[in-house]
Amino acid sequence: MTTMMLDLTCPEALDPLMKVAAPLAKRLPGRIVGAHISPAFEGVAPIEPFALSDAYYDEVRSRYERDIGKRAKEVDQALTKALSAEDLQGNLTHATAGPNGIGAKLARLSRNYDFVLALQKGKVNVAIPPEVLALDSGRPVLVVPEATSATDVGSHVMIAWSGTRESARAAFDVLPLIKPDGRITVIAIDAGQEDATHGFMPGDTLARTLARDGLNVEAMSRKLTSKTIGNELLNAAADIGADMIAMGAYGHTRWREMVFGGATRSIIDQITVPVLMSH
Repeated sequence: MTTMMLDLTCPEALDPLMKVAAPLAKRLPGRIVGAHISPAFEGVAPIEPFALSDAYYDEVRSRYERDIGKRAKEVDQALTKALSAEDLQGNLTHATAGPNGIGAKLARLSRNYDFVLALQKGKVNVAIPPEVLALDSGRPVLVVPEATSATDVGSHVMIAWSGTRESARAAFDVLPLIKPDGRITVIAIDAGQEDATHGFMPGDTLARTLARDGLNVEAMSRKLTSKTIGNELLNAAADIGADMIAMGAYGHTRWREMVFGGATRSIIDQITVPVLMSH
């Protein structure tokens, strides 16, 4: 049984995540664990020249803990209701962030599970960018668009292939999520790069390897005609009717992508179908 973790740090993410998670959990089959991380109590600053009494500090801390306990209970009840409606197994795990913050706690927790579902960062998910979670957790992260219409994904999966270790990881991480009668299109974008270490690598060899396992696979190469590789990949997914994309997260160093942009960021900002990211 596969165990998938849902990032419910922002509890409002539950409904869109369940649209994708529920069909996967029934097909794999799988168990769903919701992860709700609360911020650490940061205390109260003393008002100079008066110091706050220990009793007042303890009262503020107690009030904070009651509030996060109430919030966690509400998330637990919502998840239980959603699982019951789909006749699925699962539970909520709640933790309070440590000194390194919510992201570090969530990444550490996610290492206990097969893969993670996280909502695209935006109006609903205001906490942890899912691409950062993919980078820090070491687990594949299935990023779900905020306004998702996705239901049962895995009929046609597009693998974004660049020959990097990250894209190789994503190509094989996504295989369990593909339907038995599903198909795969391996897309390689020819950006005309001259650097031999990051040059164009067709996906024919990967396609042949996957086809030997009985999978329905084809390879396609595509010239870069958009402004970015990310846009080109999204256009390719739309053109072939893919319902999921698998790609490596942060193929360049993370600081370079943060400063100059890259396929990771441009795709996550604009996704219309779920994207499995691996690092």
